[in-house]
Amino acid sequence: MNQMAPLPGTTISISEYRALCHTLQTLTTSQSILTQEMAALRAHQEQIIATQTQHTAILRQIQSHLGIPSAPQHQMPAPLEPTEPTPGDTQTST
Repeated sequence: MNQMAPLPGTTISISEYRALCHTLQTLTTSQSILTQEMAALRAHQEQIIATQTQHTAILRQIQSHLGIPSAPQHQMPAPLEPTEPTPGDTQTST
Protein backbone atom coordinates (compact mmCIF):
# COMPACT_ATOMS: atom_id res chain seq x y z
CA MET A 1 0.00 0.00 0.00
CA ASN A 2 1.38 3.39 -0.99
CA GLN A 3 1.24 5.88 1.90
CA MET A 4 1.73 9.60 1.47
CA ALA A 5 4.04 11.47 3.79
CA PRO A 6 2.22 13.74 6.25
CA LEU A 7 2.10 17.40 5.29
CA PRO A 8 4.16 19.78 7.41
CA GLY A 9 2.11 21.60 10.03
CA THR A 10 1.63 25.34 10.28
CA THR A 11 1.63 27.10 13.60
CA ILE A 12 -0.28 30.32 14.16
CA SER A 13 -0.73 32.39 17.26
CA ILE A 14 -3.99 32.38 19.19
CA SER A 15 -4.64 35.98 18.11
CA GLU A 16 -4.22 35.00 14.45
CA TYR A 17 -6.55 32.04 15.00
CA ARG A 18 -9.19 34.28 16.60
CA ALA A 19 -8.86 36.78 13.75
CA LEU A 20 -9.33 33.99 11.20
CA CYS A 21 -12.39 32.71 13.09
CA HIS A 22 -13.84 36.22 13.17
CA THR A 23 -13.18 36.64 9.44
CA LEU A 24 -14.84 33.29 8.70
CA GLN A 25 -17.88 34.27 10.76
CA THR A 26 -18.10 37.62 8.95
CA LEU A 27 -17.85 35.94 5.54
CA THR A 28 -20.49 33.35 6.49
CA THR A 29 -22.86 36.09 7.63
CA SER A 30 -22.23 38.11 4.46
CA GLN A 31 -22.87 35.05 2.30
CA SER A 32 -26.15 34.38 4.10
CA ILE A 33 -27.30 37.98 3.64
CA LEU A 34 -26.35 37.95 -0.04
CA THR A 35 -28.21 34.67 -0.58
CA GLN A 36 -31.35 36.17 1.00
CA GLU A 37 -31.03 39.32 -1.11
CA MET A 38 -30.61 37.27 -4.29
CA ALA A 39 -33.74 35.26 -3.48
CA ALA A 40 -35.69 38.48 -2.88
CA LEU A 41 -34.45 39.95 -6.17
CA ARG A 42 -35.37 36.76 -8.02
CA ALA A 43 -38.89 36.85 -6.57
CA HIS A 44 -39.24 40.52 -7.49
CA GLN A 45 -38.01 39.82 -11.02
CA GLU A 46 -40.58 37.03 -11.41
CA GLN A 47 -43.31 39.39 -10.18
CA ILE A 48 -42.26 42.05 -12.69
CA ILE A 49 -42.29 39.51 -15.54
CA ALA A 50 -45.76 38.28 -14.52
CA THR A 51 -47.08 41.86 -14.39
CA GLN A 52 -45.50 42.65 -17.75
CA THR A 53 -47.13 39.54 -19.24
CA GLN A 54 -50.52 40.61 -17.89
CA HIS A 55 -50.10 44.14 -19.25
CA THR A 56 -49.12 42.79 -22.65
CA ALA A 57 -52.21 40.57 -22.74
CA ILE A 58 -54.45 43.53 -21.81
CA LEU A 59 -52.81 45.70 -24.47
CA ARG A 60 -53.40 43.02 -27.12
CA GLN A 61 -57.06 42.75 -26.09
CA ILE A 62 -57.48 46.53 -26.39
CA GLN A 63 -55.73 46.55 -29.77
CA SER A 64 -57.95 43.70 -30.96
CA HIS A 65 -61.08 45.46 -29.74
CA LEU A 66 -60.08 48.67 -31.53
CA GLY A 67 -59.05 46.81 -34.69
CA ILE A 68 -55.43 47.89 -34.39
CA PRO A 69 -52.96 45.29 -35.70
CA SER A 70 -50.69 44.23 -32.88
CA ALA A 71 -46.93 44.14 -33.15
CA PRO A 72 -45.19 40.76 -33.38
CA GLN A 73 -44.89 39.06 -30.02
CA HIS A 74 -41.51 38.94 -28.34
CA GLN A 75 -40.47 36.23 -25.98
CA MET A 76 -40.45 37.27 -22.34
CA PRO A 77 -37.04 36.89 -20.71
CA ALA A 78 -36.81 33.89 -18.46
CA PRO A 79 -35.59 34.44 -14.90
CA LEU A 80 -31.88 33.96 -14.68
CA GLU A 81 -30.63 30.88 -12.91
CA PRO A 82 -27.80 31.41 -10.45
CA THR A 83 -24.43 30.40 -11.78
CA GLU A 84 -21.23 29.55 -10.04
CA PRO A 85 -18.58 32.27 -10.34
CA THR A 86 -15.65 31.50 -12.59
CA PRO A 87 -12.13 31.99 -11.25
CA GLY A 88 -11.86 35.28 -13.17
CA ASP A 89 -15.03 36.63 -11.53
CA THR A 90 -13.55 36.73 -8.06
CA GLN A 91 -10.50 38.60 -6.99
CA THR A 92 -8.72 38.49 -3.69
CA SER A 93 -6.51 41.21 -2.36
CA THR A 94 -3.62 40.55 -0.06
